[in-house]
This record gives sequence, structure tokens and C-alpha cells, in this order.
Amino acid sequence: MADIKKMATERNAGDSHTLIWQDVKERAKPVLANWFAEHFPSPDLWYEARVNFTKTCAIWSMIGYVIGLGDRHGDNILVH
Repeated sequence: MADIKKMATERNAGDSHTLIWQDVKERAKPVLANWFAEHFPSPDLWYEARVNFTKTCAIWSMIGYVIGLGDRHGDNILVH
């Protein structure tokens, strides 16, 4: 409940999206790289797993784009 009140106060104070995003970045640290390092200790296995993950994400992004999932507008191809 305190977070909802904080967001309402920030919304009234100005640029709420920036303030909320800063809060999210402080709370949620990236962990995917650590997960790969823990589960694939060998450099060869790590590289293979990383490449497979990247290819899988790319393929699913393309499939999602083709069938119309995603950002609700045609200008975004879901690849950053």
C-alpha cells in the first residue's frame, strides 16, 4: 500500500515514470548473466548456451511479430 501512495505522490510531483523507473532499477538487479555463469562453468559450455539462448529469443521474437503478438503497433519489430 505504501508503494501505491508513493506512486500517487510522485505522479503529482512531476515526471513519475522516471522516478518509478529509477526505483525499479534499484530494486531489480540483473541476474541472467550470473545464472549462465553458475550453470555453465566451462567457457565452451557457457558460450554455446549463450548463443542458443540468443537464437531462441530472436526466433520467438520473429514468430511473435509474424502472428501479431507484442507492442500493438506495426512500427516495432520487437528487436532492440
